[in-house]
Amino acid sequence: MASIQAFLNRTTASAKPSLPFQKHSIPKSRSEIRGVDNMVHQLLQRKFPLKKFAPIMQNEFLSVQLFPQDHTLSNFRKSNVSLVFNMHQIPMLNDKCLESGFKSRPKYKDLQFFNKKPSPMQSACGRTKSKKQVRELFAQSLSTFSMHDKKDRLSGIFVCHVVKVPVNQEQRDLIRKDFENMCSALLDKDDIWNNLNKQYKRTKSPNLQQLKYVQFSYGVKNLIDRRLRFPFSPKRGLKFITK
Repeated sequence: MASIQAFLNRTTASAKPSLPFQKHSIPKSRSEIRGVDNMVHQLLQRKFPLKKFAPIMQNEFLSVQLFPQDHTLSNFRKSNVSLVFNMHQIPMLNDKCLESGFKSRPKYKDLQFFNKKPSPMQSACGRTKSKKQVRELFAQSLSTFSMHDKKDRLSGIFVCHVVKVPVNQEQRDLIRKDFENMCSALLDKDDIWNNLNKQYKRTKSPNLQQLKYVQFSYGVKNLIDRRLRFPFSPKRGLKFITK
């Protein structure tokens, strides 16, 4: 027990607010793009579905929502630019038309191949690999705007709804280009930025009863953990939640 406490004390001492993911800067690599608290992720899924909070980018592979840094839930992001994934049901063969065509034919629908339902999202390894790939493409796109005068507009939570997985370089390039176009529109087109802010102001913020379940500690039983978990939370404004 003593050795564990000593390890936590060393970790706490080294966890200074000057770490790259805690700066108000554009991430240079995917390792500097982190997520949010699990409870916040659940609230994003339940309270802000795509039909209520329109995406700022959409293609055949994914849709992306942005919750700017002024949004209540952005207080609980773990990096200046956070990326959260909602992995939707990926069709077999990565194509709905092919899946439907094969299933509609009796001689194919009972094949063992379809009983196994091969999908990149079926395994933890497949999901991790897909998220890693999208995060890398996102980081590459963001790096283009690291010196932009209005780069603070990219601070917040990006929610990625994945419906299809890119399987070749052409498809990956398409996603990266769409990410770049999305960022460029947010930074250079004031009408798009203003419409986004109007949209999130019209939506209801989570109530205090929901936010009180956010884990401000890592919950290591009797051990004290003083690491800074949410570097972008204004402490004075969130005191009412922790009580």
